[in-house]
Amino acid sequence: MEEQTIERPNSSLVLFIFACLGLCAAGYAVVLNTEEGKQLAQDQTWLTVVLGNSLILFFLRILLPRYYWNLIAMSFIVAGTPMIARSIVNKS
Repeated sequence: MEEQTIERPNSSLVLFIFACLGLCAAGYAVVLNTEEGKQLAQDQTWLTVVLGNSLILFFLRILLPRYYWNLIAMSFIVAGTPMIARSIVNKS
């Protein structure tokens, strides 16, 4: 496989994106700490994990070329689908 060179994003952009990710993740943690959030996390843990991972993937898409982002997203889908299926089956 031929190695490709990826242009690095501007370091200020990277810092800004990670700051935004951190703020959004903190906000998500606050939401999950409400009564409704706690109930959702207890009843549908898989969904709260999917939402958290989606938040990360959203910000990575800004930084990464589409091809590499697609590889990462597909890895999450391939690895996560059996775990989500297990959670849903065990709930029923």
